[in-house]
Amino acid sequence: MTASRLLFLFTVAAFTASAQYCDKIDQRDADMMLGGQATPLGMGVIGCSYSVRGKGARLTLTLSDEGTNAKKNFDLLKKNAKNPGWYVNDELTLGLTAFSEWIKASGPNAAKVGFIVMKGSKLIQFYITDSTGTVAKRETLDKLRPIAKRVIDRI
Repeated sequence: MTASRLLFLFTVAAFTASAQYCDKIDQRDADMMLGGQATPLGMGVIGCSYSVRGKGARLTLTLSDEGTNAKKNFDLLKKNAKNPGWYVNDELTLGLTAFSEWIKASGPNAAKVGFIVMKGSKLIQFYITDSTGTVAKRETLDKLRPIAKRVIDRI
């Protein structure tokens, strides 16, 4: 098989996986959460992201199969999110092994808000990052929670 053929097959596989993850997030949900017309950005085999560049906001879904290390890696992510001033909370509505996080950049604004869920051997991260402090706030968790539930149920 030629190098160009291998590159083509890899590109098709990465696009298919990325499109598969983008299909888990409804375009209307992305638009509503980010406050504008969100553009889907494929991330290859690790997930999908939607962005509203003018607002500096991004909604991201990543999925990784951790095999037998899933619980250990989940616990490590949760431990690392428990820094002073950050908000971490168990999320029983999303599954037995799930937590929400709100990581403050400064003041009442957040740099990241979202959920980390373990589903079988998979770690699912669904979150909003925000460089302007206008979208990712603690109250954003309440609006994002039902969307996260739908996305997780589709996986």
